[in-house]
Amino acid sequence: MKRMEFENIAKLTMPELFDKSTPAINEVSGDAVMYVYTLAEPLLLEHVIDIFEEERSLILIYHYIPSHAVIGGHSCCAMTNPTSEMMIRIYASTDVQGVVDKLYVTYYYSLEIMQGELVGELQMMENLGSFEYKLPLKELIWYFL
Repeated sequence: MKRMEFENIAKLTMPELFDKSTPAINEVSGDAVMYVYTLAEPLLLEHVIDIFEEERSLILIYHYIPSHAVIGGHSCCAMTNPTSEMMIRIYASTDVQGVVDKLYVTYYYSLEIMQGELVGELQMMENLGSFEYKLPLKELIWYFL
């Protein structure tokens, strides 16, 4: 897993998201490890998305809106390009105050598992609400070929 390599690059290229704090392990499986990174300062989701889009190594998968009537639960997901050596998914969601204070970063050991989880997540999200942006499913699958 290239966690330290990713963190070192992320601290330089996305300092607002990855400061000097140590992440906490959130979930471990045989195929992946998820860490929670606490942001030094809460950010608007749109700002997090802007940072993702400016980082050339990341591909935005979706910007999800459960309802325009609430500010909590809006989320976004990005991944590293599967052709790179790093297999990483980054997820952010707004809290009840409408800001992001944590990032959930999953480091995968297998491209097949990463693809399966991302495709399944995108399909599930399609049934729950609307998207401000969504990578077409065919394009997501194409990245893994």
